[in-house]
Amino acid sequence: MNRVLRSALLLEASFIVLAAGAAHAQTGAPADAVESVIVTGSRLNAGFTAPTPVTVLGGAKLEASAPTSVFDITAQIPSFRATQGPNEAAQTLRTTGQAFLDLRGMNYTRTLVLIDGIRASPNNPQNVFDTNMIPTALIDHLDVVTGGASAAYGSDAVAGVVNFVMKHNLQGVTGTVQYGLSQHHDNASPMVSLGYGTSFAGDKGHFEIGGDYNKNYGVKSIFDRDWGAREPGLVTLPATRAAGLPANLITNGAELSNNAAGGIINSGPLKGTAFDANGNPYQLQLGPSATVGATAMISNTNVGNVIFPGQQIISPYKRVAIMSRVEYDLTPNINVHASLLYGAVQAHSVGISFTPTDIIINSQTNPFVPASVKAAAAAAGVTNITLSKIATNGSSLPPVQSGNRQDRWEGTVGINGKIADWKWSVDLEHGFTDSSRAIRRNPILPNFYAAVNAIAGPNGTVICGPVATNPNLNTAARANIIGKVFPGCVPFNPFGAKNASQESVDYIEGVSNIAEMVKQDFVTANLSGDLFDLPAGPVSVAVGAEYRKNSVDSVAAYNSTPFLLFNENAISYNATANSKELYGEAGVPLIKDMPFFKELSLNSAVRRTDYSTSGAVTTWKLGGVWEVDDNFRFRLSRSRDIRAP
Repeated sequence: MNRVLRSALLLEASFIVLAAGAAHAQTGAPADAVESVIVTGSRLNAGFTAPTPVTVLGGAKLEASAPTSVFDITAQIPSFRATQGPNEAAQTLRTTGQAFLDLRGMNYTRTLVLIDGIRASPNNPQNVFDTNMIPTALIDHLDVVTGGASAAYGSDAVAGVVNFVMKHNLQGVTGTVQYGLSQHHDNASPMVSLGYGTSFAGDKGHFEIGGDYNKNYGVKSIFDRDWGAREPGLVTLPATRAAGLPANLITNGAELSNNAAGGIINSGPLKGTAFDANGNPYQLQLGPSATVGATAMISNTNVGNVIFPGQQIISPYKRVAIMSRVEYDLTPNINVHASLLYGAVQAHSVGISFTPTDIIINSQTNPFVPASVKAAAAAAGVTNITLSKIATNGSSLPPVQSGNRQDRWEGTVGINGKIADWKWSVDLEHGFTDSSRAIRRNPILPNFYAAVNAIAGPNGTVICGPVATNPNLNTAARANIIGKVFPGCVPFNPFGAKNASQESVDYIEGVSNIAEMVKQDFVTANLSGDLFDLPAGPVSVAVGAEYRKNSVDSVAAYNSTPFLLFNENAISYNATANSKELYGEAGVPLIKDMPFFKELSLNSAVRRTDYSTSGAVTTWKLGGVWEVDDNFRFRLSRSRDIRAP
């Protein structure tokens, strides 16, 4: 959704001072110094062709795209589905402001994210990494494996792996300053990205630091656009539609046929009686497709009452990402390194609307019922009417709103080296995310249903009726909340968009505060090299072991009260899980440099993992590469991939 504003103004100033040239080789280092080459798709030594294709997006393309976040980079790759970017209007308020990677449309929980080949620590209990936390200033390139890779890299790599390879030899200063603005003079997006690197100790050591800051002011509702004011939407046409018309139609004038901000009666002899913003009754004229079960119709008589009346086109957010890294060659064959990554995201979102569809109101005793409706109900012999209502911007009960903030830290230390042709590495990582979420304008359901049950009180006042006889609470569906009504009930007027008193709104609306601390401790040891030579080349192997511990502590307001709030009925909890893993990979060259066989090789991998939550499981991969010549290459692979709960 953040790409609807294609016609935009972008002002950019870039500067590069003494930028380094090679991607991984350390400038000025001795010829036999440790050289770390990361090849995503395989753990084997560089030069082996993996059967799983790897897409590489390099530095020149990154600079040319002028990204404001990692999501802008990956949006250029067709294998990604744009599930959610940092400023997209999120259907799930808990994820507003976050940017997840979704390979092949299999859901972002099945895409594994690595930073320099090491699993990134998650940002949330779903074990998903928010790419907002990576500064674009230090990204050298990213590798995308669009195939199962659980055997090589572990759980969550069902759809594939995305590996962010950071700059390790930056010299001097590099940076970008840019400012974007839509042609409608909104969606302003300033951004600053800076990086600095330098060598020390006679080129034995290297240090770099970089960071991003960007802010997006967002775009409000669809009614801020000409196309949105025409109320586009999906409408289901009836079975009696004319020949040649589809069952579902995307069209303008798509308005709700069963709801309105001022309220509408949807059943009984008064069906179709709606109420305008001031509470005056009128008969809603139903348009085409207003059939049983349909929620939208083609009409222009219910203007402003659309499926998502208040949701933003683009949610405003603010983002900071900073990363520093230092490495040092202890010997020509041993290197130590440490990195620290910090990211913070703050976002605001207007989300789904409160849409009660079964408000039972006594048409004879509720003082808020308009006189004409009361008379019509009495004439029809009706005591109770059932009202539907939708929260819209500007109404007494606006859509639910969310304010989110995340602060994330991740530290990594490691040592790697070479012994003859064998490479080894040991890395330790600790990461944690401290997040808070406040869901505002969030109706407290028992309070709402208590407040709409208004009766006449003493001296011409209006009061809330008894809870025990409230028809809205005395149902099987709400038996679990009848005892949850807060004291101090203030009657709520549901007729009209803005007729309710502020006191009644204050009684109904709540704030759901949720705080989460998500942690990961990760240690990995890897060894790779060549076992022996065959006529077509060396047989390469890689083995390793990993240990991972994840934990989450979540504290929620209104703790352990199911169905109390309209949105985000969270509970407080804490949980810990760990995994122990062993893996092995082998590459066997069969034929090389022969007619029709420039290369023929096999690749296999196996991983045994013991999860504390679900037990032990084995994942595997078997594949091959047949390179006919410089123009034709065939790959085939089959794998078993998993995502642990």
